[in-house]
Amino acid sequence: IGSPITLYTPKDSYKVPDHAVPYTEGGSKALVGCLGWKCAETGGDRAGFWMPGEDGKGRVQRVPTAFETLLGNPDASMVLVQDTHDITEAVNPTVISK
Repeated sequence: IGSPITLYTPKDSYKVPDHAVPYTEGGSKALVGCLGWKCAETGGDRAGFWMPGEDGKGRVQRVPTAFETLLGNPDASMVLVQDTHDITEAVNPTVISK
């Protein structure tokens, strides 16, 4: 609980493991992943945090990835991420303008 997560959309031909956790909000067909050394491509892939749900099970608390932040801010030239585990920083990223 509280760990950063990634969301990856597999190809249709991918055999999804039984233990995989799907993320389907907003029509997404993604799988929840971690930011572990052999799981995520980069820290920039962080797409949310694993948080407690009302039903007692974990759920995704979605935050924009660094790339989504750049796309949403036409004046931005970069996003600085000091700590991929900090949800406050994820919600209010440091954006450097051109």
